[in-house]
Amino acid sequence: MHPRKLSICALIVTLTLAVLTLPATAETGTDARLRDTAQETQVQQIQDEIQTESMQFDVPEFETGNRTFIGGGGPIAWGALFDLDRLEAALDGVAQFGGDLQFGDRSAYLLMGGGGFGGRQFRTGGAGGGGSWTSPTSAASAFDQVTLDVSMGGFQIESLVAEHDGFGLSLGALLGRGGWTLTLTRNVSGAFSEIADEPAMLEMDRSFWFAMPFASVEYKFIPFMGLRLGGGMGATLSFGDWHVSSGPVAPNGPLKNTLFPVIQVMVVFGS
Repeated sequence: MHPRKLSICALIVTLTLAVLTLPATAETGTDARLRDTAQETQVQQIQDEIQTESMQFDVPEFETGNRTFIGGGGPIAWGALFDLDRLEAALDGVAQFGGDLQFGDRSAYLLMGGGGFGGRQFRTGGAGGGGSWTSPTSAASAFDQVTLDVSMGGFQIESLVAEHDGFGLSLGALLGRGGWTLTLTRNVSGAFSEIADEPAMLEMDRSFWFAMPFASVEYKFIPFMGLRLGGGMGATLSFGDWHVSSGPVAPNGPLKNTLFPVIQVMVVFGS
């Protein structure tokens, strides 16, 4: 074949191969870009999932079984509305015992303690507590301050009359013994003979029996913990007189019997 014709044929073959190669090359570049985009999207999704999972946490769901406590115990706070007018009058008005809380013209005196109970419908247990209040005296007194203490503890019985969705209603009573203690003190100074001549402290006490019927509402908000709120009426009765620490009896003293409203708050731990 003529050399010129051979050159033309070679050129045609070269152009044909170039035309056939271009789409393939273009397609390969597009596939690479698509593949890179897919990989970037997948990496971003993985990062988002990691960040989301790291910020998530499980909130436990507590199931109380819609039942109240079978048994439990914990700290108790009573607010007793004692009427101490007779005691203050017997002290010739030299001291006034202010309460911890004020409800109108009545003072509530806080008693701290603890207790526990057990049973399904009929419950038994016990509770006890006490409180202390101090008052400065007037200039007419030979003492500088007076402190009144009370303590009580006893056996508790109650009946669970209704329960629903973790709430319970109980009726019961706390029965037991307690005592009042009155302590008068003064600051002492001077020579030994002067201090020994007059007492620096005088302590008197009086025991009593008490009964406290009550109604309470409880709520078990997690399986091992709940709250009880109650209210009732307390009554004390003394069969003896005041006893001075040195031994003699002081008859016809105040607080022989008392009647007082009481409220109760208890944090219950149990099952």
